[in-house]
Amino acid sequence: MNTLLQLFALLHTFPSAFDWTLADSTEDAAIYNNLMDGLVELDEKGALHLRVAESITANHDSSEFQITLRKDARWSDGQVVEAQHFMDAWVRLLSPQSTSPYLNLAYDIQGAREFHEGRSESTLPLGIELKDSRTLIVRLLKSVPHWEKTTAMFPFFPIRKDLMTRHGANWNRPGLLVTNGAFTLKSVQPGKEIVFSRNPQALKNTGNVAQVVWRRDPPLDILWGTGKGTQPYRLSMNSSKFPLNNLDFREALIHAIQGGAPQVSAASMEQAKTALNKSGIAITPQFQLDLSVRAVEPDFGFATRIAQNIKIAIGAHVRVRTDSADADLYFDPKNPEASDLKMVTLTRIKRDTQTKISARTLGYRKDQNGIPILRDVRLEKGRSPSGAEPNDRR
Repeated sequence: MNTLLQLFALLHTFPSAFDWTLADSTEDAAIYNNLMDGLVELDEKGALHLRVAESITANHDSSEFQITLRKDARWSDGQVVEAQHFMDAWVRLLSPQSTSPYLNLAYDIQGAREFHEGRSESTLPLGIELKDSRTLIVRLLKSVPHWEKTTAMFPFFPIRKDLMTRHGANWNRPGLLVTNGAFTLKSVQPGKEIVFSRNPQALKNTGNVAQVVWRRDPPLDILWGTGKGTQPYRLSMNSSKFPLNNLDFREALIHAIQGGAPQVSAASMEQAKTALNKSGIAITPQFQLDLSVRAVEPDFGFATRIAQNIKIAIGAHVRVRTDSADADLYFDPKNPEASDLKMVTLTRIKRDTQTKISARTLGYRKDQNGIPILRDVRLEKGRSPSGAEPNDRR
């Protein structure tokens, strides 16, 4: 039997509330996709797989869909997932009070726009019909082939209106929130940590993952220069390799770098040393990190300053590697296992691109046996709840 794992996953931003119907950020998707199951899910190639839906049947021109739910789909409190739970979520998404940025995804449904805009004079009824406890009929304004793929998005996940009524504003708090996905919400420290526990009522086996701890990773975007000369850069860390696979060590680096400041402040140096001590990593004379950067200015000068700051703050030697090609030649974040270098990559962010770092998230998909497979590399093995060291990573 595999040892139960506690996994650590990293987020750049935390959800403001655990409310998937009205969530306003795609960065929350991994949170909701691990707490909840929708009618369907899409794999990495965009192929559709049924989840809570047992079958989805379209009419001759794909303007009407009949959705039948599985009999064995249950919420974490043991209650059967019913068609009414999906209908309640979609009506809530379309309510006049909703400010969801995903409203347009539901506007293919007959009467959806009129319902949201509160046009009571409309003669077009909302095209969502509850046929029975396991069956929904959805009527669209026009033919939309493969419309069912839309329901893979988290705003279309089901809700428990009965519990929202019973608990009021507290319905989505730990201990009260019920879910139907792989995990339940165990605890939340706002802005710091979110803990998930395995959901025993999940549709399929969640493998050997007993608990997931989501934490904020230090920001990796850096601004160098002043005024109009400010240039944004991004640090990428090969977090599949020691020592960068240690969250506390990465935090020590961020404090040491201090945004590329000319001199490391005493406060930042103290924070860096505290994080280094917490990591348990010893800095020996042989210890070396590689910092990859393009062989152009001002990039090389900025990389040299970063290397100096790290040396001053935590005593680690950093070798600045240069190449005339893109710095990612040494480290491809999408294929970290291909690199044996303990690599930190510094790349210039183009002015015409978004400088905000995307959420570093767990992002599960399931294999044919329902075992979660981790998509991202920014994960760390932790101790199992029993204290035993895990012996594998999924």
